Amino acid sequence: MTHWAYRHRRSILFALSLFAISGLFTIYSTPVSLFPQVVFPRVVINMDAGDRPAERMMVEATWPVEEAVRTVPGVLSVRSNTSRGSADISINFVWGLDMVSAMMQVEAAINQIRTTLPATLAFTVRRMEPTVFPVLGYSLTSSKERARNNLSCLSPHPSPLPEGEGASCSSHSMNVPEQSQVELRDIAQYQLRPLLSAIPGVANIEVLGGEVAEYQVIVNLARLNSLGLSMDDIAKALSAANVIHAVGRLEQNYKLYLALENTQLQNPGQIAQTVLRSGRNGLVFLEDVAQVVKTTAPQWQRVTADGKDAVLFQIIQQPGGSTVDIAKAVQKQLNLIQTKLPAGIKIAKWYDQSDLIVASALNVREALFIGLGLAIVVLFVFLRNGKVTVIAAITVPMALSATALVLYITGQTFNIMTLGGMAAAVALIIDDAIVMIEHIMRRMRDGTSSYLERIHLAANEFTKPLAAS
Repeated sequence: MTHWAYRHRRSILFALSLFAISGLFTIYSTPVSLFPQVVFPRVVINMDAGDRPAERMMVEATWPVEEAVRTVPGVLSVRSNTSRGSADISINFVWGLDMVSAMMQVEAAINQIRTTLPATLAFTVRRMEPTVFPVLGYSLTSSKERARNNLSCLSPHPSPLPEGEGASCSSHSMNVPEQSQVELRDIAQYQLRPLLSAIPGVANIEVLGGEVAEYQVIVNLARLNSLGLSMDDIAKALSAANVIHAVGRLEQNYKLYLALENTQLQNPGQIAQTVLRSGRNGLVFLEDVAQVVKTTAPQWQRVTADGKDAVLFQIIQQPGGSTVDIAKAVQKQLNLIQTKLPAGIKIAKWYDQSDLIVASALNVREALFIGLGLAIVVLFVFLRNGKVTVIAAITVPMALSATALVLYITGQTFNIMTLGGMAAAVALIIDDAIVMIEHIMRRMRDGTSSYLERIHLAANEFTKPLAAS
């Protein structure tokens, strides 16, 4: 092998150089994330049925779903956790199974028994992988802010005068009101979420906290019972009155129009005028038996940031996405959005997974520089040969660059596992280079044969143990 490598040394050096240069270009194209893209053979089902007791939840939902998903091929074990109104079911599959197909089969198995489950039951099916957790988290808060002072001057003369010559000036400031939790949630849901979802690599934007505006109907039960109506009558009347649907098509002037009927309720007055019953005795309106007020939906969770109520929005990346690129793009987009938001609204970052990745990359770079610097010093001090020292110094970055090319070709990412391996490999490469060069120099100083023969002898002696190492 040594003689063959010597005869083809130019081709080998050219190939190594080509790999190293190609690796430099692929470094900027390789995705960067915290964890490698590992597909775990597990599917999780989350079920929600309101305030149903845990015993009924287990009998009516958990057990039927467990029996249904056990029929899916490849299932190893099923584990469930049931509480009031909710249940979590974890399904473990055999390794190597196509988890996308397994997830779809699990969802299909639940849909087959959907008619036997509680009507109010809602469920989600998701695969367990590193990208199911958020990579970025931001908070949205609002506070009162004093606007810039406005200067107004009154002068008895038609032409402007210098200050102090018949002109009286006064300044006043205006307080910008604090945005409500409803407005903060609307900003996050309908302004920030669509813009951030368009960033390449972003899979979903989760919005937490805030309040949801709604109209509440407070019923007077005494009046309702005296008219012979029930709560179900009110619910049906409101549902039938608040609709928008197509009623037909209209052809005119060679054009076809779609006619819509829009009876959506827009304000409390329209809701109060909803007809509950009509007959010979007249009409019964909702306002006759109830009061309509504008309020917010009940909140069972409280989200705070910096000691005040806040709205959180979290970014979830797509599998194979680059966390660092997503973080930069999101921050750039938020800087542009901040200038268009009402005064007093503050966007603060409370979690950034890319910080850990950047720190790992810095550790690799530090390990490379420190290890390479110490190796150069050791080689030059003990060997006193500048040419050999330069060869060893070039070996390490070329090897790491070729490693980046291999990662790119195999579809891997820069993460704490690969970066940690590269940091550890720096010491291995330097150690092998030092040992190999030291052995070659030792053989060159011994014997009476030519330098080339002694180099070949040293390479033959060390190739096998070095490859095994």
